[in-house]
Amino acid sequence: MQNIQERLGLLESRVQEMIDLIRRIKAEKDALQNRLNQRETELHQLSEEKHLVFQRLEKILEVLHHPESLLADVPLGIEGDGHA
Repeated sequence: MQNIQERLGLLESRVQEMIDLIRRIKAEKDALQNRLNQRETELHQLSEEKHLVFQRLEKILEVLHHPESLLADVPLGIEGDGHA
């Protein structure tokens, strides 16, 4: 009978160790999931910023290749400027 009690005690101890290990692993998994979610949010923000930068660069390159497009938006003051 003593031998059975010892085995049951040892088994109970091992089961408790496994439960503790599972809890630690779950907590670690949750922490890693939170970090992953943060990284995904940061990646999304960086992707949006990258898109905006590319749009600005495209506009700048367009102006550099076609500077006359800038003049179309700027009034030259020749017609009806009140100085004639």
